[in-house]
Amino acid sequence: MLLKYKNILVCLLFAVSAQAQQELMLHSLTDLWHSNSLNPALFPEGKRIAIGLPAYSIDFAHSGDITYNDIFRRSGDRTIIDLDNAIGKLEPENDVYFDQRIETFSLGIRSRNEKWGFQVGHAIHLNGWVNYPKSLAEVIWNGNAPYIGDTLVIGPQTNIFDWQEWSVGVSRRFANLTLGARVKFLTGISALQTDEDHRLMSVYTDPDIYQLTLTTDYAFYSSSIISAIDTAGLGFDFVTSSFGKSPSTQNTGVAFDLGLEAKLSERLRVNAAVLNAGGSINWKKNASYFSSRNQYQYEGSTVPGTDIINGTDSLDFGNTLDTLNDIFQFAKTAQFQNQPAFTHTGRRFV
Repeated sequence: MLLKYKNILVCLLFAVSAQAQQELMLHSLTDLWHSNSLNPALFPEGKRIAIGLPAYSIDFAHSGDITYNDIFRRSGDRTIIDLDNAIGKLEPENDVYFDQRIETFSLGIRSRNEKWGFQVGHAIHLNGWVNYPKSLAEVIWNGNAPYIGDTLVIGPQTNIFDWQEWSVGVSRRFANLTLGARVKFLTGISALQTDEDHRLMSVYTDPDIYQLTLTTDYAFYSSSIISAIDTAGLGFDFVTSSFGKSPSTQNTGVAFDLGLEAKLSERLRVNAAVLNAGGSINWKKNASYFSSRNQYQYEGSTVPGTDIINGTDSLDFGNTLDTLNDIFQFAKTAQFQNQPAFTHTGRRFV
């Protein structure tokens, strides 16, 4: 189990050094048509027709003060991954954020007197948040041997959604004030969300006989991402849906954008917007609920962590980690058949 999560840990920590230019800077570039995506009241001055070509933006960040050099270091003529320093700087709870937007097309038309503006567009979004405890990173990297006698809470939380939106908007200028509004029709592609009421996953190693106690009260929702969890093999294996799926009309929602731009003088303008107001998506297609609630005690050994990765230790996965099948038994429920599908609500002020 620990071996499978090694790459995930590297990705979570690497997020700190993979930030791109924030799209919120478009607010200061009002002569660009793409700034309209952040405020429906914005329209390039002196232009009557604006065509938006495909555009891409991403925000990607990790909480805390971890730097690139905390993760990667030089060893001779090579650059290697060494997470000892990075893990030492982690907070008890850590957050990873990412927000990706691909604008496929957009079109704006303004009336001759430049008082009215009309707009249509389409975009693809991916929005996510992952919270993980420091103890999860420690167990993955160091194994459980250094934490004998301690109870380590290792359950992560996540909230990940991707969807497509089709939008129609209008703007109206009143002297030095312009107001804009846009309605979006949302169709969900996939989603993954942990249950806030069931997020316990812990490991305890007894200092006397190294008895390993695994406890779970953990659950999550999934739509078109995880279709099954096979716990018959080594630990547990996620059976994922294929990527690149099309949005479904079963996962629908509506959102609204509101904005304004005020020209206070020749050199001073103020603009503000509320994005995705009231927006939500009800996930019904392939919507499932996975839950694991169990406690299992295993008498045997400690898990050596990175020693397995480096080849300096070995572990009989067949005899040792198969016991995880007795603890991580995720029961699957067709969520939309038993209760309303889980809902994602997004709102952003800019």
